[in-house]
Amino acid sequence: MNAPRFHAFLFRRSIRVASLLVMSSLALSVPSPGLAASRAQADPGGVIHEPVAERIDSAMAALAELGVTGTLLVERDGKVILHKGYGVVNRSTHARATTTTPYLLGSLSKQFTAAAAYRLQSQGKLQLSDSLPHWFDNVPPDKQGITVEQLIHHTSGLPYLGHGDLYDSMSVDSMVRETMAYRLDLQPGTQYEYSSPGYDLLARIVERASGVPFNQYLRRFLFDPAGMSSTGFADEPSRWPPARRTPSYSDAGNQPDPPLYPVALAPKIVGSGSVVSTAGDLWSWEQALRTHRVLDAAATEAYFQPGPVRTPAGGYAGGWQVVKSQRNTNVILHAGDIGGFNTDMRRLVDEHATIIFLSNGREGGRGYREVVPILATRIL
Repeated sequence: MNAPRFHAFLFRRSIRVASLLVMSSLALSVPSPGLAASRAQADPGGVIHEPVAERIDSAMAALAELGVTGTLLVERDGKVILHKGYGVVNRSTHARATTTTPYLLGSLSKQFTAAAAYRLQSQGKLQLSDSLPHWFDNVPPDKQGITVEQLIHHTSGLPYLGHGDLYDSMSVDSMVRETMAYRLDLQPGTQYEYSSPGYDLLARIVERASGVPFNQYLRRFLFDPAGMSSTGFADEPSRWPPARRTPSYSDAGNQPDPPLYPVALAPKIVGSGSVVSTAGDLWSWEQALRTHRVLDAAATEAYFQPGPVRTPAGGYAGGWQVVKSQRNTNVILHAGDIGGFNTDMRRLVDEHATIIFLSNGREGGRGYREVVPILATRIL
C-alpha cells in the first residue's frame, strides 16, 4: 500500500492511532516480563519471544483497546517470535481473537490455486502455455488466446470482478459461461489487470487437469502435506457449525455482516477467495514451501517468479505480488478482502522475516490489515 493511502486511513481512524503508531515504532519501551506474561495469558496459545516481539505486542494491545481485532504471527530467522490474537472477534459473545481463530482469507486464497497449477505443470498434467480451448469448450474468439500463465499473472484482460454478487448461487458451468461472456478490458498478454474471475477459471482447469474436485485437490496435495489441519473452504457447511465460525464486521458497529461462510454453492469465489484458515496454518504453509514439501525446487522457483508483464510497483507471481520496499529490500506479499475479513501475508525476503495478519473487522471501508503489518515491519 502506498504512503498516501496509509496516511488517509490513519486520519480516518483517529489522531490517537497515528500517535500510537509513531510512539510504538520509534519510542515504545520494552514492557516488563510480568506484563508480557499477563498479556500472553489473555490468549492461552499466545507466543511472545524476544524484546522486539514484546514491543509489537505492546503496540497491538494498545490498538486492540481502540477496536482493532485480529491474529498476528511474526517470524524472524526461522523462529516464530510472536503469535497471538488481539481484540474482540465476536461482538455478540465478546469472544476474543486467539491463535486458533479461523478467518475467510479472500484473495489470499489465490496462492493455493496458483500452487496447484504449478504442481500440475511439474507433473506434466498441464502447461502454463495451454490456451483456454485446451480446457474449455465453446470459448469465444476474443478469449481463445488466453493462456493459463495469463490467468495466473493477471494479464488475461478479464475484468477485476464479474457481474452480479460474488455469492450468486449458480452451477459451475453457469459461472464458466458467464465468465466467458465478459467483455475483455485489455488485449490478453499486454498489460497487468488484477482479475478474480481469471482465478475462478484457473480452479476449473486444476479440476480438469487433475481429475479431482478442486477442494479435494488442495486438501490432499497441498494442505495435508503442509500440516494445515485447521484449513478448509467456505463451501463446507458441515465443517463450520456456529461455534466454529468467525463473523465479519464491515464497520465499527456491533452488527455483523450477513454470514460469508459457510455457503452451499458460490463458484465465483472458488479459486479466487474461498479458503478459510488460521495464522498458524499459513505459517505451516510457508514452511512447506521453503522445504519443498508441496512443490519441488523448480516449481517453487517458477511459482515465485513474476510474470513477463511488470508494473512500476513490481510484478505478480503465483498468487503473490513481488515488490521493492521503501528500504529497497525484496518483499513477497498478498492481501485479501471480502466483507469485513481482511488478510495480509508478507515475506520480507532480505530481512528473513514473515508477517501474517488476519482480521475480521474494518472501519470506513478500510481493513486493519492496512495498519498492522506496516506497524510490525517498522518495529522489526
